Amino acid sequence: GGAPGGGGKVTVRRSYPDFVWLRATLARECPTSLVPSLPEKEGLGSTDPGKVPRYADKRMADLQRFCQRVASHPELGARGELKAFLEARVWAMDQGGGMIAAATQMSSASVGRMLFTFTKDADEALRRMTGAGIDATDPEHQRFANLSLHTSRLEEHMQGAHEAVKRVVKRQEGVSGDYVELSSRFNELCQMSKMGDSLEEVYRSASQAFQEAGDVAKAQAEDDEMLMREPLRGLVLDIAAAKEVVKSREAALFQVVDAREAGSRLLKELEQAHLAMHQPAKPKTAFDLFRETFNDPEERVQALQLKAKASELAVADAERQLEEATVKTSSEMERFHQTTVLDVRGLLREHAKAQMDYHARMKAVWGSAMVSLEA
Repeated sequence: GGAPGGGGKVTVRRSYPDFVWLRATLARECPTSLVPSLPEKEGLGSTDPGKVPRYADKRMADLQRFCQRVASHPELGARGELKAFLEARVWAMDQGGGMIAAATQMSSASVGRMLFTFTKDADEALRRMTGAGIDATDPEHQRFANLSLHTSRLEEHMQGAHEAVKRVVKRQEGVSGDYVELSSRFNELCQMSKMGDSLEEVYRSASQAFQEAGDVAKAQAEDDEMLMREPLRGLVLDIAAAKEVVKSREAALFQVVDAREAGSRLLKELEQAHLAMHQPAKPKTAFDLFRETFNDPEERVQALQLKAKASELAVADAERQLEEATVKTSSEMERFHQTTVLDVRGLLREHAKAQMDYHARMKAVWGSAMVSLEA
């Protein structure tokens, strides 16, 4: 990245837990912003030496893309945590204390879902909204309810697509293994052949063709893993994050409901205090006189009036925060929609190219086999 002073470039080293910390911090500090998901750590380091460089390059590219998306975000890109993450030459992971240690111990999938701390409050808000009749006083309630339902359905179907692609990858790996086994069988037949050169050559051609087909199928399984399964997993996590962004607005709505209810209780209490103060005079008992020394009716009314004014300010502040959350959430969900369209289009385009290449390579394998077998 660029040097803080603008003079050339510097190179900084960050580990995967550093990225986990950055994402968890941004998600916690910016609850109305959708923080992009991280590529998964598990599974990217293959035990196959031939696959390690490719998987490592893919993860590095995905992490760079994560940084670019965060940096281009109007709110996330301005955070001091991001600036320090990108520019600090000496990176002290202990600067955040126990929170960082906890975040680094979590898997990327867990971090993707551990987004905000107020989810419980948002869920409670949903339970209270019906009783409070909030849909009648909140003009945006139905729109956000529909948005929440749409996002939940989107998550359901994208999770289903992710599971389907996992099955495709396993099947393709199975096809590769079966072809390799066929190659081995025909190679053994070739070694055993005592019936002349012609049959031995047929066995040898078959063994070679099946081995090449197995290699092509294995490469396609790897492409499906990297070009389809991993991007779909990222989309699933991004959708989960989008659901939490919608809940951030619900949490703000809950604060409005809570502030209004508190204000209503104070007004009732104030009304009762006024009535008590203006009641016709009655003979007072010794206990009444003793109580008034600690609880003067006029002082109680004045105290409740002050609380009522503070409650009005609290309601106004909660309504202001709800308005801000509405604007931010609407903007964030529009950005999420545009990004999702680009991501889905991109992964399908890459998958289509990989499929065309796969079938072309298979056609070349069996075309060569046909020439050999017809000779």
